[in-house]
Formats: sequence, C-alpha cells, structure tokens
Amino acid sequence: MSTDSKDELLSQLHIAKQRAEELAHMLATMGHEVKTPLGIAVTAASNLELKARRMQQDYKAGKMTQHSLETFLALVTESAGILQANTQRANALMDSFKRMAIDQAQERVRSVELADYFEQLKMSLFPALREARCELKIVCDQELRLSTCPGAFTQLLSNLIMNAIQHARVPGKPLAIQLKTQIQNADAESPQGGVLIELSDNGAGMSPEVRAKAFDSFYTTASEHGGSGLGLSIVAELLKRPLMGSIDCESQLGKGSDFKIFLPNLAVNEN
Repeated sequence: MSTDSKDELLSQLHIAKQRAEELAHMLATMGHEVKTPLGIAVTAASNLELKARRMQQDYKAGKMTQHSLETFLALVTESAGILQANTQRANALMDSFKRMAIDQAQERVRSVELADYFEQLKMSLFPALREARCELKIVCDQELRLSTCPGAFTQLLSNLIMNAIQHARVPGKPLAIQLKTQIQNADAESPQGGVLIELSDNGAGMSPEVRAKAFDSFYTTASEHGGSGLGLSIVAELLKRPLMGSIDCESQLGKGSDFKIFLPNLAVNEN
C-alpha cells in the first residue's frame, strides 16, 4: 500500500472515530440541555399539586373564599403555561438532537435550513464554547437553504470551530468567531448554485508557513498538547467528498484567520 493510500485510510478511520465521539458528546449535551426545561416543568407541577391540596383542604373545611379561588385559578393558568412551554421546549430539543444524530450516522443528501441547523450546531458545541469563553456569532438569512450531506456538513463546521478554540486563543483576549453565509447563484462552474460560508476569528492567526501546510495530514503545531494534525485535513477530505466543495484560508499572525467555504447544492436523495 502506498503512503498516500495509507494516509487516506487513516484519515477515513479518524473521520469515523470522530463521528462516533461527536455522537457521544451530542448525547451528553442533550441530557444537559433537556434537564433545564424538564426541571422547570417538574417544579411548576409540584407547586400546583401542593396548592391544589391546600385548596381541597380549605374547601372541605369551609374556609375557601372567592379571593383564594381566584388566586388558585390564576396559578393554574400560569402553571399550565409554564408546563406547556417547557415540555414543548424539551420536545423540540429532543427532535433537534435526534435529527442531528441521524444526519451524523448517514450520508444522505437533503435540503437543510441553514439558520436552524447552525443554531443546532451551536447548541451541540455549547460546552466547548463556554469552557473556552468563546463567542460564536451566526449571521444567516432565515430563508437560506442548501442541499447537502448534513452529517459531513456538521463535521466540517465542528472541526473548523474546534480548531479555532484549540489553536487560535490568545491569553487575556476573548476569542470571537463569526459564521456568515452568502448565497452563490448558479454559474458555469456550479450549475446548481450553492452557499459561501465565511468562518472568521480574532485569534492568534497563522504564519505563511503554517497556513501553507494547514490542510496537510498529520501536520500540527500542537503535538506536545496531543494534537493529531488531522482536524483541518479532515475538512479537506470532507470537501472532496461527499460535500464536493472548496475552501480558502487567509490568515495573519496576530490578526486571526478567515476561512471561506463554498458548498454547492447537491442532488437530493429520493429514497
């Protein structure tokens, strides 16, 4: 087996391993995020039950007044609203994570509503963003859609964002990442059109020498910290297939990095 074939095989194995790790991380995040609305709902239900028992006692004892009844009915209305809002929130979170988990496990092409998908991605990366004290700003038209492989698409953006968190932070300076989209109309090179995604940060930046090798397999500037040198090379592999896109990187030391990714609309799987 040639060296190139071995490198490609190792890269594919790392992609599969990374997807499994992301699924496990997603499940842990889901548990944390769903716990909040469910906890609020349980508290509201417990409080309502307590008030209902007291009202029942007052009624049996002949102590119930019009004011206490009106107060209780107001509490019932408020509690019902809290229960409905938070159970709906928990259900929406479950649906969101379920959809992303299915996308991670498959390479089917489907139409993705980008603004919604970016928010789901941000939610799945929330623990890492919070730990790094990193702000992720998303600028995207609410109506913008892209026909792509959502699992590979998620992995692509996750790798780029995590690469910035791991390598771009400057001591004493909050890291800010911006994800911005722009529609690309159909032309001779991309008859189906597509989307240009710009991912930029205000971090440490890269020297010309590092930038030139950034997408090479096993190239890393953080080997002493356990860096594998596969994060950005996987991005390049995903863009070759199944995403069929391209990427360009501009970076200067001390001035951050700017990645421009073009993703074409792919033919949607009918089955």
